[in-house]
Amino acid sequence: MKTNFTLESYADLLKYFQKKYKFYSFKEFDNEASDNAIILRHDIDFSLKYAFKIAELEASLGIKSTYFLLFSSQYYNILDSENIEIAKKIKQLGHEVGLHYDVSVIKKGGEQNPHLLFDAQIKLLSTLIENPITAIAMHNPSVLGEDLFRKENYLNVYHKKFTEEIAYFSDSCMAWRDNFVQHLDDNNFPNRFQLLIHPILWPETELSRYKLLDTFKVNCITQIENDIEIAKNMWKNHSGVIEHDLRELNNK
Repeated sequence: MKTNFTLESYADLLKYFQKKYKFYSFKEFDNEASDNAIILRHDIDFSLKYAFKIAELEASLGIKSTYFLLFSSQYYNILDSENIEIAKKIKQLGHEVGLHYDVSVIKKGGEQNPHLLFDAQIKLLSTLIENPITAIAMHNPSVLGEDLFRKENYLNVYHKKFTEEIAYFSDSCMAWRDNFVQHLDDNNFPNRFQLLIHPILWPETELSRYKLLDTFKVNCITQIENDIEIAKNMWKNHSGVIEHDLRELNNK
């Protein structure tokens, strides 16, 4: 099987696992742990639009997974009306939605009591998707150090029961570790494992990891340029701007 990163290859990977495994949410796995089980997870660092493509693909195959949304992403705003609708649609497709959180951001925003800000994010996301949040996933754990919220009363994806007591594989940085590829080559995966997939890494056409980021950058710039043009047109027709410019013209 190919290990390149395209949407088609991802579909093939899912179909390959479907032959032997059942896909569980973290809550389902915690309550119904069994053999031949996969917990499929997505950390949404860059784009909910990319995530929705993956969510639709999985739903078309009868697969459910968990999507972790990040309030502090530099690239998307959860509170944007379009993103709220996408988050709801992901839930409506049968997937679970959880909180992806940046400990460093929460420390700065809630310096006196970071747990208050963490709880606020949980409550707000629960309200937006109209469903209680039960699972959480720290952002960049290998970089940001200690997880302040590891002992919170939620299913933490990095708890040992999800990463040590079962196998754990990730496509982070658009790269597979040797052990994943070896299992694939041998057609012999562990009976239970967690699989982390980042939706942005699986485009419709194959790209290098850096070309992929450059393409995403161009798309972001184009969106900003379009938004700025909309703002310019709005300003031009604003009554206060018309009055101001007319006054300035008459005063010359």
